[in-house]
Amino acid sequence: MYLFLLLFLGISSALLEDKEPIMFPNERTTLDDCHLRYFKLESGEVGPPHGTAARFREFAHMAAIGWTDLANESIEWQCGGSLIWDNFVLTAAHCAVDSRNRAPDVVRLGDLDLFTAVDDAHAQQFGIVAIVRHPEHRFAARYHDIALLKLDRNVRFTLTVSPACLWADEEVRFPTLTATGWGNTGFAMKRTPNLLKVTLKPIDNKQCSEVYTSGDRKLRSGLQEQHICAVDEKMDTCEGDSGGPLQVKLLHNSRMSPFLVGVTSFGITCGASHPGVYTRVSFYHDWIVTTMRSQGAVGFEENYNATLCTLRFAEYREFDEAVVVRQKDHEAEIDGTKMRIREAPIPEQMVQIRWFRKDRDCYGVIVDEDTVLTVADCAEFEEEPPSFITYLETKLMAISSIHVHPDHVRGSGYNNIAILKMSQLLDLPLDFQPSCIWHEPDLQGSVNAYGRGRRDINKFGSSKLDPTESNHLIQSPVQNASSCILSKQFDQRLPHGLASEHFCVGNDVFQVPGSCNQLAGSIFDRTLFKKNNKYHHTMALSLLGRDCGFGEHLIGTRLASHVEWMKSVLLPEYGEVASVLRYIDPDLREKDSCEDRGRCVPVEQCSVSWRRLGTFVPTVP
Repeated sequence: MYLFLLLFLGISSALLEDKEPIMFPNERTTLDDCHLRYFKLESGEVGPPHGTAARFREFAHMAAIGWTDLANESIEWQCGGSLIWDNFVLTAAHCAVDSRNRAPDVVRLGDLDLFTAVDDAHAQQFGIVAIVRHPEHRFAARYHDIALLKLDRNVRFTLTVSPACLWADEEVRFPTLTATGWGNTGFAMKRTPNLLKVTLKPIDNKQCSEVYTSGDRKLRSGLQEQHICAVDEKMDTCEGDSGGPLQVKLLHNSRMSPFLVGVTSFGITCGASHPGVYTRVSFYHDWIVTTMRSQGAVGFEENYNATLCTLRFAEYREFDEAVVVRQKDHEAEIDGTKMRIREAPIPEQMVQIRWFRKDRDCYGVIVDEDTVLTVADCAEFEEEPPSFITYLETKLMAISSIHVHPDHVRGSGYNNIAILKMSQLLDLPLDFQPSCIWHEPDLQGSVNAYGRGRRDINKFGSSKLDPTESNHLIQSPVQNASSCILSKQFDQRLPHGLASEHFCVGNDVFQVPGSCNQLAGSIFDRTLFKKNNKYHHTMALSLLGRDCGFGEHLIGTRLASHVEWMKSVLLPEYGEVASVLRYIDPDLREKDSCEDRGRCVPVEQCSVSWRRLGTFVPTVP
């Protein structure tokens, strides 16, 4: 139904506080202005076009916004929204009125099926006591399309009703996002009774502009940074719920919390894979926080951030699938030992590389009593080499020499490896075992990676605030060349892409910001058993990455790719002549007795992994 713009004069001042100009000049300059002079207030243009049914508890923040029809005692659900605090819902500004110039008056939460009583036991319904549109929003334009609805009372937090958090970062680096709603499933079709979800891919605004800005008077300034475009590449985009969420779920405390990235704004009805346009939440983060506080939001502190939000509602979130153990004919159980990330001390083989009068976090690994391997990035800081290492928590040792791979170029991600020689033998306990160098080119399964972050955000089953930092161990699946996802911010360091010398690990889920940060030069390791003895092995040294490899993966320097160079430095007398003897212990000679270890023999008689070292070693008798 189309309305002449003069009808907007009847909208209450509470809804149109800015007294926007709604009249057009009497003198028309074009005949192609019908779409401006006769303006339609859309009940919804984009949303989940055809998606799959949402699961119970999956989107506990999803709100249905309705208009009560007193004539037939029914509610028309025409917009969607997102619960973001105890009594506030975020939606689109154009949802402030419907096509009959009425304001919405009801919000329903916790109900997947709006048209039956199937899950009414979990639903909560509220009246709306205030509607605050963004002050710069105009109905005749597609800018600043965001609004807040204040509910008549606080919600009761349950597993089916709990707020989403706000994504505050300007960067949206997620490869996919999820839109939800009860929108139409096709042209001229009825609204779906069940809440649907659809996976969308964000695209560049410039590419999106090619679809929308040509001849669209509502976008006279084109798409702006306040907009986000996303497209479903598989099917058409049809009508859905305006004001509904564009979201991503992020990991914390082995839970998954929803973060609002966008608010459904507009799109092309039933276009052939046309993108939908969403209002970018981060662009309005400060306005949202300030407005809610001014409207009396209780507990919405000045320092509101992602961590506080996730911890406040942690107990109501779904568990990460990694810790869910599903058994046939039994309810799913939670296994905390399967956490992807947990607080843990770093291995005793790892050392911290230090500078006098300079503060930088760099790490390496002990591979011999006087030798540490690290990345070339840790071989200098502000053109000054490191001075000493800290090992076994409290011990110090000065560095006597540094050997950087001769083919490494400063700033490059290639040949990024260095050897640190100590001024004397490290003071190691008798049972200390230096890390073994993994020589094989490939490895399946997972390895351990290490990072540092807030103690509270990764503690299993906890929601207690504790901003202190601790070291974390990350169970990191090994990725291959096709599955490895590298952050674009490292493109300049790897202009030729990943090479065989790189080792890629990481988890595909994203984390709450600030949960964990990479430790440069730290190790990707695994403990392996050989002949009933276990040995600590280092596969690679952590080189590039963010958020400890969650969402976008960690890249390490593969040690196996640089064994020959390491031999040239650590074994200067190394040669291929079998008669030349080399010893791990210079005090031992062939056929000498090795106390409790066996007997010294030629290298040809040793296992494959020891032969690669080109040294004489003890073997078990």
